[in-house]
Amino acid sequence: MLSKKIIIYAIIFTLASDIFVAVAFSQTLKIGYVEFPPMTYTDQNGQPAGYIMDIAVKSLEKAGFDWTAVSLPAKRMAKSLATGKIQVWIGLATMPQFKGTTHVGKTVVEQLILRAYTIGDNPPIRKQRDLPGKTLLILRGYSYGGWITFIKNPANRIQYLEFDSHEAAFQRLEKLSKRIPEIYLLDYKHPSETVLRKRALPDIRFSQISTLDMYFVVTRKMDGAKAVLDRIETAFQQLSASGGF
Repeated sequence: MLSKKIIIYAIIFTLASDIFVAVAFSQTLKIGYVEFPPMTYTDQNGQPAGYIMDIAVKSLEKAGFDWTAVSLPAKRMAKSLATGKIQVWIGLATMPQFKGTTHVGKTVVEQLILRAYTIGDNPPIRKQRDLPGKTLLILRGYSYGGWITFIKNPANRIQYLEFDSHEAAFQRLEKLSKRIPEIYLLDYKHPSETVLRKRALPDIRFSQISTLDMYFVVTRKMDGAKAVLDRIETAFQQLSASGGF
């Protein structure tokens, strides 16, 4: 008798999951992205572009979902995913707004390399313990793999300035390095290299801090959210195995 009940419950759960996914399929999923070239960005025609955007689009389409995409500043994107205004993104899962509001995939989609840039002979930044007493330039809304809480804690004696774009941050690094000792810019490899190909900075150096994993993240403010995530991840794994990217 017990085994029959278990089977019935399993059937009910499966049907419920299918219903949730069917409801989600009736929606168009909105992908959130930040201006993070060459991974994600808006091209000259105003369309979402970048190889991470390509992964997102192909995975959603293979999973059977229609989609739209919207570019947002990092902090607003995180809030929008937490509140359900957007449904999907690929990126770090360490945003404070994501705790209890999202489901995170298990498969690593890509990795981000975090660097500390400086100009001149300043000592390298490699660990959190290297930050106190320094001046940092950071990108607004970024979690830096969870470092942002440490950076903004007054007890750690870190002076910081926030910027809305990678270009603006590098411009300020060049200017301020002439009069502020031990000033650093925390940024990721891919967008940094995009900026530096266009704007050569003399005597710029960097140290690598960490390699951070990127995942599919979906909002919980959606019927069948976990089932939707599972379907998208399965599609991504199938495309990866078949060389679809």
